[in-house]
Formats: sequence, structure tokens, C-alpha cells
Amino acid sequence: MTAQPYFSSAERIGKLMTIAASWLDTPYVQSGAVKGCGVSCHRLAAAVLSEAGVAMDDVPERGDTGRRQFAQAMRGWLESRPARFAPVGPDEPLCPGDILLCDFGIGHIALYLGGEQRAVLQVLLRGATHLASLLDPQLQGRVRAAWRPLEGGCDGQ
Repeated sequence: MTAQPYFSSAERIGKLMTIAASWLDTPYVQSGAVKGCGVSCHRLAAAVLSEAGVAMDDVPERGDTGRRQFAQAMRGWLESRPARFAPVGPDEPLCPGDILLCDFGIGHIALYLGGEQRAVLQVLLRGATHLASLLDPQLQGRVRAAWRPLEGGCDGQ
């Protein structure tokens, strides 16, 4: 039996959107994870998903690792948890809650929220948490891989 996506109900998607909105305008701080004070891209995705009920308690720390190398470490972390996250195939549509690994010349992690504008929650170096769109030419073609949280890897909230 294939595990079901965690964000498959309107209630859970609504909760995800509310939590994501509560992180908007939080400034970038390397390895930060404090709403309103500072957050990094990988900790933003982890914090939002964790608040929404996805088990994210053992996300690796970046430390002194370069951004590109850390993005590869996050890929390895996601791949090593097949009961919690499923890779999204290149021809599959993205769904709310998908973790995106992007390439801007450096590694970057964002959280897909979906909707008509194909919204993405992200924070960039020297910026603040904001919504972007996969329809934006600056983001088009930058997603290199995606993983979907699974029902079996969540705490059931």
C-alpha cells in the first residue's frame, strides 16, 4: 500500500497556509528558527511543516557547511526517510507542503504552497520570509527536486 500525502485534506492545507502566513517577514538568519526574529531556508520549511503536524524533529543543522553542500545533505536526509517523505517525480504536479530543492547557483530550500499563483514560501540571504511564485521567471526552472510529506511520517494532528 502506498502512503498517502499528509496535506490531502482542505483542513490540513488551510492550517498549512495559516502557519506559513505567520512566518512572513521573518528575516534571514543562518540556521535560525525563531518566528519573527530569524530563520534560514531549511529551518523555515522544517518549522512550518512541524507546526502543521509533520515529524521534522531531526532536521540536520547547517553549521559551517556551504549552502550547495548543505542542500545535498538535506537531499540525503529526505531520501533516507522513505516512510516520512516521497520524492516527487519530474512529471508529477507539486502539492501543498512539498519541500523544494532549488538551485540559484547555490543550494536553496523552499516550501510549496500551491494555488493559482503556484505560491512558494521562502527566505533568501539578506531578505525576509516572503511568498514567491513558480510562475516568476526568476524561479522557473530552478526546482531541482521535491519531496512530499506522507501520512505515515506525521504525528496525526
